[in-house]
Amino acid sequence: MTKPPLLSTQNMRIPLSQSDFASLGLNPALVDNLASLGYAAMTPIQAQALPPILVKKDVIAKAKTGSGKTATFALGLLHNLDVKRFRVQTLVPVSYTHLTLPTIYSV
Repeated sequence: MTKPPLLSTQNMRIPLSQSDFASLGLNPALVDNLASLGYAAMTPIQAQALPPILVKKDVIAKAKTGSGKTATFALGLLHNLDVKRFRVQTLVPVSYTHLTLPTIYSV
């Protein structure tokens, strides 16, 4: 199995036309919820990582704290969740560090 490429946002800029969550074809309920929470535009890591995540590709991402990584992976998880299939559909591995509880409570 080949390792997916590392996505990094260092010095990355995205055009405004590509920073809208709706442009990704996300579930409309997710887009509405994002708007109600005040999220209008994607961060660079979201713009780079969400497209492959939404088509179920493996992604390894590196970005600063607070850049939207957790939301990125959660949006991909929720978008691909089939609510009619009542069974385990996703596993979220988290290291047992200071990030464990914030990750659990933010998803």
